Amino acid sequence: MTFAKPATPARPSNLSAAMGAVTAVLLAAHPTMPAAAEPLRLTLNPPAKVRVSDKPPECETPLPPVIALSLVSRYGNDDSRRDDIDEEADAAFQAGMKPVREYQRAVVKLANKFSEKFRLHDAQCALTWLHAWAEADALREMGNHTAEYKRGTTLASLALSHAQIRSAVADDPRTAVVDAWLVRTAMRVRDHYDALTARRSRANNHRYWAGLAVGAAATVGQDRTLFAWAVDTLRMGACAATAEGALPLELERGKKAREYHFHALNALVPLAEIAAVNGVDAYGLCDNGIKRIVEYAIRSISDPSAVEAAADAKQERFADGRKLPPTSRLPFAQIYLQRFPEAIALRPDILDEVPYRLTDIGGRVNFVYFPPDQLD
Repeated sequence: MTFAKPATPARPSNLSAAMGAVTAVLLAAHPTMPAAAEPLRLTLNPPAKVRVSDKPPECETPLPPVIALSLVSRYGNDDSRRDDIDEEADAAFQAGMKPVREYQRAVVKLANKFSEKFRLHDAQCALTWLHAWAEADALREMGNHTAEYKRGTTLASLALSHAQIRSAVADDPRTAVVDAWLVRTAMRVRDHYDALTARRSRANNHRYWAGLAVGAAATVGQDRTLFAWAVDTLRMGACAATAEGALPLELERGKKAREYHFHALNALVPLAEIAAVNGVDAYGLCDNGIKRIVEYAIRSISDPSAVEAAADAKQERFADGRKLPPTSRLPFAQIYLQRFPEAIALRPDILDEVPYRLTDIGGRVNFVYFPPDQLD
């Protein structure tokens, strides 16, 4: 096993005069955004050295690209609150998502392997999988909003996986192909949400996940126009919070309101971190809106009464008699407490099962979202 320094990531050529004018307008609207000369940053540091094996294992053949997707809602068509899962509809949803989820998990697993052991062959294999779908322009035809929503969560996981490996494979020509595909897909995600007229879907957790996807793709692809849209999405979430920290559109989920606050935060907090490392006062937006939402959600773990009163519904208990939500609901807490460790007082045992992981945010939290004092 030998070591090599990762390649210096390639940066796009100078922006055209027209693009410069657009950037100037965006900076005027968002004075805390990074200046055009500054590259957009990630929430992680590239490894100082990469391990190169003399006999790397063979990379498995990537799963076939999914070009078109149409999905039914897990809640069926008769549940206005979307708080009762329809078993038949859920089975159809899971079947439709299976090839996408299997691909997602494989890419995230490879990226996390690289982040853990810094082996070049893991990064190269992850790139092989990403390139196969990029070359096919996968995920380009969405048949309905549910599919559009899942395109967003999928893009978030793939862009954040690419972020983990990119410095090691920056000189590989396939990397530019993946960069372009992620940006192209992010544009499609953005355009869908900009065109939506439905009150709930254009501004609830679906939009937050779209914001994370677009923000992650913008960062790896160095696209400031997309980055500005992602920051606007973060602002939308922060400004939606009530004085207590509730998200009104998630309260509409009835008995699942508490769960959907966790779900929303698993997009908003990673997006806040991407914005923060790029100079945005992410946690100060709208009078500390994200902080209020996080603390409201954490308090609800022990005492859901405030959520129950606001949602007018008894909240579901955690499965198997657990005192904490499922670990897949808590990555936001680990990320948030890295930045605001004093908030652990709200629920001292909330980090008892770290490291938390979630495929849609790039896998293991500690591989993607470094504490602020550890970022270069």
